Amino acid sequence: DDARRLADRLYLWGCCLGILLCLLQLACLPLVGILAPIKEVQEAARTPAILAAILQILNGAVFAGEGILVGLKAYRWLAASSGIGCACMVTCLYLFGNDALTGLWLGLYLFNL
Repeated sequence: DDARRLADRLYLWGCCLGILLCLLQLACLPLVGILAPIKEVQEAARTPAILAAILQILNGAVFAGEGILVGLKAYRWLAASSGIGCACMVTCLYLFGNDALTGLWLGLYLFNL
């Protein structure tokens, strides 16, 4: 079935590009020292930058899958998954009220699952 092979190839490309973008983002991590000369800022930016890089792997797969679902006109599934993702994100932001940055990154991770 040609459509299945095309969808598999699109998904594979999304995963590969997500991994490539993750590695590129991790390789650029030392540039934080150039952009922010203050040590405290560099240390504070390190963990979110690593989390954001790891999320790129998931994003590559998720966005390819969403594109496939749009092509299949599976709008109910897309709406349901977006609704669940939004609920998870809002819950994370509420639970991590004092640490909004952690809540945001965790919410983004859960939204893309």
